[in-house]
Amino acid sequence: MIFSDLAPLLARARAGDADAADALARRLGPYLRRLVRMRLTAPGLRRQCDSADVCQSVLRRLWEAAAADRLELTPERLAGLLATLARNNVIDKARRAARAPVADWPADLDPPAPGPSPSHGAAARELADRLRARLTERERLLLDGRAEGRSWPELAAQLGGSPDALRVAHARAVAKARRWLAAGG
Repeated sequence: MIFSDLAPLLARARAGDADAADALARRLGPYLRRLVRMRLTAPGLRRQCDSADVCQSVLRRLWEAAAADRLELTPERLAGLLATLARNNVIDKARRAARAPVADWPADLDPPAPGPSPSHGAAARELADRLRARLTERERLLLDGRAEGRSWPELAAQLGGSPDALRVAHARAVAKARRWLAAGG
């Protein structure tokens, strides 16, 4: 295992031996980069954050803490400590990326609001209108009633029929809409 024979290197690095610290960084680097890449899952975060940068930051914090005698470094604790430092570093980078202003945006203009653009909303409304046009009047009333939170007995009183029959009609209308959307709308 990667951590089994690190005790002498750890002791030398802790004593200030730069060569031992470099050797540890070379040995731990691939393991640490794997940890970081597994945590870089947020959309767009991999483009903004490189695993090598996170690894350097984690190793720097590790050496600073070890040099200041703030932690007891043993090979057994090192794996967990590296995982914790990597996780926290990636979380910090994700938070900073979420708060960062839009790059190259003029200072005198407000940046775009987060979320879907107006054109995305218009496209979704257009798709919904086209889908509704393919449904019968009864199917539209049934889907609208359920979307408004009305119960099956209420809809049965309004539209006629039994609540069970309306549940089946609703399921068929939803399946019809799914097939139409799956076919490309």
